[in-house]
Amino acid sequence: MSDALIERGAWVLDPDTLRWVPKDQYRRAVQRSREARRMRSDLPSPQVMRDIRPFVNVAVDGAEISSRSAKREMMKRHDLIEIGNEKRITKRQGLKRLPSVKNSIKRAVQELS
Repeated sequence: MSDALIERGAWVLDPDTLRWVPKDQYRRAVQRSREARRMRSDLPSPQVMRDIRPFVNVAVDGAEISSRSAKREMMKRHDLIEIGNEKRITKRQGLKRLPSVKNSIKRAVQELS
């Protein structure tokens, strides 16, 4: 058996550190994090996103793209979309088309009658 002493008590596995900590210490840490969340402002904060690294556009014209705005402009100019960013047709948009289809069917039935 090792020389390490085993301390008695209630222990909790901390999911962040994956270490066993005494239960009362874990409760204090959880309580502090809840207090910090409660003290946080409800006001929105800005999100800062750095620009993309320059790359060569080999698919279209071989030009170097050095910013997000240049990428958006190139994609718009060549009528390209990124996978995952395409616009979806909602049910509401689909329902707008139905009256015209309905009228076309009525006209076709009247012509055949």
